[in-house]
Amino acid sequence: LLTGLTALATDTQSFIVLQFFARMFAVAEVLLAFVVITEEIDAAHRGWGVGALAALGACGSGLALVLFSLIEVLPYGWRGLYLVGLIPLGFISWMRRGLPETRRFERSLERRPIRIDLAPLKQLILRYPGRLFGIASVVFLLSFAEHSASFFGAKYLQEAHGWLPWHYSVMGVFGGFIGVFGSAYAGRLSDRMGRRRIAMIFLLLHCLCLIAFYQLSGLLLGLLWIGRVFTGIGGDVVLSTYGNEMFPTSHRSTAAGARMVAGTIGGVLGLYAESILYGYFGSHWTAISVLAALALFAPLIVRLFPETSGKELEQIADDSR
Repeated sequence: LLTGLTALATDTQSFIVLQFFARMFAVAEVLLAFVVITEEIDAAHRGWGVGALAALGACGSGLALVLFSLIEVLPYGWRGLYLVGLIPLGFISWMRRGLPETRRFERSLERRPIRIDLAPLKQLILRYPGRLFGIASVVFLLSFAEHSASFFGAKYLQEAHGWLPWHYSVMGVFGGFIGVFGSAYAGRLSDRMGRRRIAMIFLLLHCLCLIAFYQLSGLLLGLLWIGRVFTGIGGDVVLSTYGNEMFPTSHRSTAAGARMVAGTIGGVLGLYAESILYGYFGSHWTAISVLAALALFAPLIVRLFPETSGKELEQIADDSR
């Protein structure tokens, strides 16, 4: 409903309010989808399942990018984009009716009463403070660097390297298509080689690609952008899997929401920090590179995480404990 109403927005203020709430509900939907995949797919393939879900989401973003390139010919211009968005949302509403609760949630529900308050968050903090702080810190650091990098990506290529807008769109479609494979690939690798090792490798490479992208030039820019997308999506997949595995069923969705809050705060503060660093260095690109360098601490934090690959969720964190 909020997506459809966005097409009817009459001014900037109404557009912002409608999109704020529309995205809030959409993000909650995506978080719960990852929780369902984590709880339903067997331990040996859990990483691959989360990666496949992320790849589908990235394909949806790619389709939105293609539609955006047609904004001049679409009926009603930018408003038409939000009307088109109602079509898949309608299918989701229809398909959701046949989606059962996960078996783990049903078993957890038998032992615990339903409560709508802050008790789950309080219990999560008290029972798993180290795990919650660890995963939230990693997400915060990555968002702290990545939001500014994504925000200024197109501006950087156009102003610093003379790219035209359609150059960026072409790279986004074809390069992004290649980068999407990073999600399923990283998930599968984490099933075979361990979550901790693959998360550290992808996060480290992502930070290095980000720094190099904003410091180098020439043909390397396209390759670095693809590498950044590939490792960024792959790292997010392993972190999402990790974040859902490290907490019991009674707290899993609460922990997922807490990770999203940490990422949102990190992104906002990252944009603010970038503006301060810009005043000091006189260059957006240098400021972003400094933020990316701080994100190099993220792989070091992941090193402290427990290994969860191949284990049943109850072995990692059980409600009965």
